[in-house]
Amino acid sequence: MTYFAYLDEFGHIGPYVSRADPRYNESPVFGLAGFVLPSKEVRGFGTWFFQRKCDLLAFEIDRSGEHPAVWEKKGASLYTVTNVSRYGELRKFTNRLLKQDKELRRFRVLRRCLQNRRAGSAQSESALRKGVSGGDQAD
Repeated sequence: MTYFAYLDEFGHIGPYVSRADPRYNESPVFGLAGFVLPSKEVRGFGTWFFQRKCDLLAFEIDRSGEHPAVWEKKGASLYTVTNVSRYGELRKFTNRLLKQDKELRRFRVLRRCLQNRRAGSAQSESALRKGVSGGDQAD
């Protein structure tokens, strides 16, 4: 059977020293998260997700003037403590999304790595390679 993976990165792949460092203070963690589902479920899931996106974020999509298929909102902007607390629709959508795993024979993927605490030019690439290949987990 063929599977498709929907993956997105989180964190920051740039150099990290500490939160107090004036230049290298973004995040000590970089990772990939998403889910994998059978190829025969991709079209149906894509349609379902697009419809939910258009419903949930209609105000912002309309205001942007862009076509909904190309408009994007970053997860870090959507899933804030304030938004999750304030908007029941967001919690409802998230729960529906997560509950579909068994229905679609889909499984979730999470891979994260801690970055070195020294700034260097090759660190970004190194952190990404470790996250994808399976080295230096933050588990």
